[in-house]
Amino acid sequence: MKISQDVVQRLVRRDETAFNETYYAYVRLIHYLVYTLVKDHAEAEDVVQEAFVKMYENVGGLADPARFQAWFVRLAENLAFDHLRRRKADPAADAARLDEDVADRRIGFAPAKFDFNGMLEPFENHVLNLHLVHRMTFREIAGETGRTMSVVTKAYYGAVATLKKQYRKGAL
Repeated sequence: MKISQDVVQRLVRRDETAFNETYYAYVRLIHYLVYTLVKDHAEAEDVVQEAFVKMYENVGGLADPARFQAWFVRLAENLAFDHLRRRKADPAADAARLDEDVADRRIGFAPAKFDFNGMLEPFENHVLNLHLVHRMTFREIAGETGRTMSVVTKAYYGAVATLKKQYRKGAL
């Protein structure tokens, strides 16, 4: 899935072919990461599009081309978190999204991920899904998210502790 440093250098020079190679190499990963955070297909598409535009605009500032994937994943995550903060400010949009979720469940739509209805921080939920659903190791998650192993491990075990507390309270 990683692209070569040559492709990154061509991106810096605004090579359209390099952008296309990068898009096809990363669109599925970036979409998955964003969707697991925003939980809405249409909004995820918007954030993914924004992530590719921002990547193309800012790749020239990347100090180490070997760290492109971690940098790009982090960029996409940050855009998704920004989107979530903006969404929190609009309760009417949340109500509409809830109606769509209920309709999706009635027709049998079930994304292959865990969702704990806001019991976890978005990054904790993301790490939990990558580890349990996609069977990624903490090292792989750290590489994909651009975070350190200790941050990933802390997020995972923090999520587990939160879920245990919620289970004991009867919330799960």
